[in-house]
Amino acid sequence: MQGLTRVRGQNNVQGACDMGALPDTYPGYQYINNPENRAKFAKAWGVASLPAHTGYRISELPHRVAHGEVRAAYIMGEDPLQTDAELSAVRKAFEELELVIVQDIFMTKTAAAADVILPSTSWG
Repeated sequence: MQGLTRVRGQNNVQGACDMGALPDTYPGYQYINNPENRAKFAKAWGVASLPAHTGYRISELPHRVAHGEVRAAYIMGEDPLQTDAELSAVRKAFEELELVIVQDIFMTKTAAAADVILPSTSWG
């Protein structure tokens, strides 16, 4: 890649997004709401079909938790209790969750507040 590139706000967000770790895309930023994309990935993954609905964005989670739509969280390699832009809303939502599982290589603020902590590994 040549020229300027943006620096993203969270650790490894670029790679995670490229791999399809977004609530509305498959790998390569191919949108879930496109029937051709769903068919292509269903075939590649060896399943009959894939759902057309998208997941929730991180910014939506406090609202979804407050309304009982999300009751548990599995957080990998992120520290929302330290780095989220809306810390007070995230803290309140975190307290309302019935179960929080964190998988990380560091004892972050989020990991320290979790119900279950799972080990992780890093490259190198």
